[in-house]
Amino acid sequence: MPITAAELSAFGRLDAGAALLRPWQASDAPQLPTLVGDWRVARWLIAVPFPYVESDARFWIRHSGQLRAAGDALGWAIVRKGGDALLGGIELRLGAEGRAELGYWMGLPYQRRGYMRAAVIAALDVATRLGRQAEATVDPLNAASRALLFDAGFVLRGQRMVRTRDGREIIHDFLEKDR
Repeated sequence: MPITAAELSAFGRLDAGAALLRPWQASDAPQLPTLVGDWRVARWLIAVPFPYVESDARFWIRHSGQLRAAGDALGWAIVRKGGDALLGGIELRLGAEGRAELGYWMGLPYQRRGYMRAAVIAALDVATRLGRQAEATVDPLNAASRALLFDAGFVLRGQRMVRTRDGREIIHDFLEKDR
């Protein structure tokens, strides 16, 4: 059963410990190229162009809003509480058959500080509340992301072929949240 934008509106702002998850806004665009445009972050992301420039950020922010309005995804900026410093991003793509694909990235200066772990837990709570089975794909060489997913209760189910931003097909690990 499709989810309406009205139903998704309950998941606008989420508490994630020292961070807050909120929908993307136009004012985030200038910060995105520095954070996600860093090759040490972008190299792990299959759909992010590189180099990443402000026009890419403006497109992403509009696209994320369109996906939310259509009931196809919930995308959030991860910001520090008590301010609006952008830290990273996280998304649940609401697929067919009760699935929710989790995707995320964290700016290099904010990695390994617990922000992403808290954001993943908050997003997984939304997936559960929507009655969705959470899943994720991850590069087998991305040890930090794999560890985060395993720590959050994901289980390796196999491998999948994924298409990168430049059209190549590569193998990623496929994980599902253990229920």
